Amino acid sequence: MNGKGTLYEKIASDYVQAIKHGAYPLESRLPSVRETAAFYQCNPLTVLKAYELLIEEGYIEAVSRSGYLVKDLHPPKSAAKLAQTIASLLQDYDEDTIIKEIKRQCGSK
Repeated sequence: MNGKGTLYEKIASDYVQAIKHGAYPLESRLPSVRETAAFYQCNPLTVLKAYELLIEEGYIEAVSRSGYLVKDLHPPKSAAKLAQTIASLLQDYDEDTIIKEIKRQCGSK
């Protein structure tokens, strides 16, 4: 670790790099929380936090009785921000108004 960030961020970053370099292809399973905790010699809760970050960023998904699977090799970086923006817009506008404005801005009918 370079002194910046936390261990869970390093673990998440290591997995992102591994996913991007093909070590974990789409739909493949990441090592279990216990295996990763043993590898990094840390508490399993630290690994869970790293996996939650990877879920938030769109790289993996938790699948009941299967573990954590690679979801997308190139997730949109701003998906979480877009979801927050949409949620905020829905507080002020109805869906039809939002859709009409998106279509107008994109030049479609």
